[in-house]
Amino acid sequence: MKNARISNRRSLRPHRKSTDADASQRAQYEVLSRPAWGRLLLSFIFVHEGWSLIDSYGPAVAYMQKFGLSATLLPAVILLQLGGGLLVAAGLATRLAAVAPAAFCTFTALFFHRQFADGNQLLHFQKDLAIAGGFLAVVSYVDETINPEVAERFATAFAETERWLASATENDAS
Repeated sequence: MKNARISNRRSLRPHRKSTDADASQRAQYEVLSRPAWGRLLLSFIFVHEGWSLIDSYGPAVAYMQKFGLSATLLPAVILLQLGGGLLVAAGLATRLAAVAPAAFCTFTALFFHRQFADGNQLLHFQKDLAIAGGFLAVVSYVDETINPEVAERFATAFAETERWLASATENDAS
C-alpha cells in the first residue's frame, strides 16, 4: 500500500524529459545529500579530536596513563578518529567505518565517564552514547553507493598524504 501512495504522488507531477543539466544537479545533490550532511556532522568531532590529539600528544598520553591505559594505544586512537571520521564523512566503506567510532564512543563513555555524581561526567557519558547511537544509525541506514568523484578526491588526498609521509620520513633519516 505504501508503494501505491508513492506512485500516486509521482503520477501527479508533470512529466518532462530529463536533461544533462538535471543529471548534473542530481549528481551535486548526491555529493551533499541529507545523509551526507549527517555523516559530516557526526565525523567532524572525530576528525577534529584526531588532529587535537596529534597536537597535544604528551598531555593525551598522560591522560590515558591516569586511567591505566598504555600510551601505545594513542596512535590507534588517532588512526581511528582520523581514518574512521574521514571514511564516514566521504561515504567510503561507511558501514564498516561507522562501527569503529560507535564502539569507541561506547567504550569511552563506560571507561572514562562513570562518575555520575559529577554533572560534567554525566553529560559526557550521555554525549558519547548519543554519538554512538548516531553512528549505529549510519550503519543501519547508509546507502553504500560510492560517488566516483568523491572516491577519486579521497584517493588523491590519500596518495598525497602517503608521499608527504614518505618525504618526511626520508628527511628525518638524513
